[in-house]
Amino acid sequence: MDCSNFLQDKSEYGVPRRWKVEDPEVADYIIGVCKRWKERSGCDGMRLDSAHLQPASF
Repeated sequence: MDCSNFLQDKSEYGVPRRWKVEDPEVADYIIGVCKRWKERSGCDGMRLDSAHLQPASF
């Protein structure tokens, strides 16, 4: 899978990039990665440090 177009330019906070979660393929990819880590590690939660940069709908 080519993920090179999944990121946007710098945010207003100076963070290098943010995910293009408006694109369903990108949102599905991020959710899938989180699910895989949860299943493989047995953790009880995930933290997305850039959550404040994503739209509330995500």
